Amino acid sequence: MLQRREEAIHVRDRAKRALFPLRRVPAEIILEVTEYARDDEQATDANGILWVMGKVCGSWREIILGTPSLWTNVFVDLSSSASDYKKDLVVLRAWLDRSKDLPLNVRVRTTKRSPRAPSNQMVNEFLRVFVEHCKRWQSAHFNLGLVPEHWLALSQIKGQLPMLQRLHLDGYLGPHDTFQIAPMLQSVSLGHFQHLSSFDLPSEITHFTVDSFSLQCAGLQYLSRYSRLIELAVNDSSSFKTPSIVARPDGNDQLLVTFPQLQKLHFTFKEWGRRDIKEVLATKLVLPTSLEHVEVSKLSYFGDLVARHQCSFSSLTINHPYYISPNIPVPSVKEVLTVLRPLSLLTTLSLHRLHDLGDYLVLIEELIIRNYESPPSFLPHLKHLTFSIGDDEDSWHFSTNFHDLEFHSSEVFDMLRSRWNVPAELIGPHRLESFVYTMNLHEEKVPALGSAEMTQFDVLRRQGMRVEFNFVEFEGKPTSEDDDGSYEIKRWRSDVWSPF
Repeated sequence: MLQRREEAIHVRDRAKRALFPLRRVPAEIILEVTEYARDDEQATDANGILWVMGKVCGSWREIILGTPSLWTNVFVDLSSSASDYKKDLVVLRAWLDRSKDLPLNVRVRTTKRSPRAPSNQMVNEFLRVFVEHCKRWQSAHFNLGLVPEHWLALSQIKGQLPMLQRLHLDGYLGPHDTFQIAPMLQSVSLGHFQHLSSFDLPSEITHFTVDSFSLQCAGLQYLSRYSRLIELAVNDSSSFKTPSIVARPDGNDQLLVTFPQLQKLHFTFKEWGRRDIKEVLATKLVLPTSLEHVEVSKLSYFGDLVARHQCSFSSLTINHPYYISPNIPVPSVKEVLTVLRPLSLLTTLSLHRLHDLGDYLVLIEELIIRNYESPPSFLPHLKHLTFSIGDDEDSWHFSTNFHDLEFHSSEVFDMLRSRWNVPAELIGPHRLESFVYTMNLHEEKVPALGSAEMTQFDVLRRQGMRVEFNFVEFEGKPTSEDDDGSYEIKRWRSDVWSPF
């Protein structure tokens, strides 16, 4: 009996010694590990990192339970809840209780194409739990699909959002005035709205992103409600077929929209050959002198806007369309130069998703070589140039044109190696400080940069320029045109020369 007792004591002491190092881990490290590991953790998962770490030992449990900030990010994917979702509701309530009275970051979604579409009853039961804490919402992100019944529970939050600062709604079909009273709301992102013109938001918002939006007069008139905008992003994908909207008998022919405090402007267009968009941008929109950054997807639409205003912004990004069509000509160098030439204060220029470079080789050469003249004769203040061939998001869209793309990519690479060996004395005070070149490859060998190439670029390195080359090799193909996945990245390599 005594021997068994001694053995039991020995086992207990050995277990204590095994746990002792865990108990000695500083609370700061435990919290840092937890913060790092809990990204996208579902608040309904009883086996999630927060719950598991709280079971390691008493001291860890005390730390995690005593830190309400760990429980303030509340993410729920309703498509992953089973038919017996009542258990998930219990876990969600416990999660919210542990956040105490701190502001909450709420995110609720239903996964697209899910074989287990949530029932209306389940969605509304989950939403009612969130609504109980709506006065603590600091940010709210809801993607519930185009089902009106899914949004019913949110109608109860009107006038009860004193802390809400950021809002994202995708496919919202609830009452138009639900978010009208939110005194702290600053940033709003809206997607797939069917009746946006009747949707009411606080006029004091400063950041506004809207998808599937029409740049008709009615659309601009809606945007004009928010005169305090600092950043505006519009994805225009309407199918408005009227050839011109400048002279329409709707009382809006004299409409001028201005945002006096606007600093960043983003325009993405999915319709082509749209004269109405060009006329709207050129005649209806007034750019303020405070504008710093512009991002567009259709250069010709932007040119008239630049020509009409004395644009003083310093950063321009041009994102070309995701797909290639023979009916959509690539802008010529002359067209690009016409737009860029008035931008004398431009310091940062980015050209992305160049599917078929064509004369862009000449443009890139102009931007690089002319910048070394003293004084520079074109874009004299340009400091940072970035351009990418291909698309790092939906690369398969242009896979049929890949051989032409690869030819041009090689040509660019040869041009850079042969023409960049510029004598140091020709480099003026306004030289480029950074150059980033990204080439996406599909089932091709990633090119190697040897000592000869490094020698060619050595003059740039000595002059203090950061030169970065990114090569991405993809493999595999989507199963169909409806596949929403990109190619799997097989290899990524980045070659960087920098004095820092």
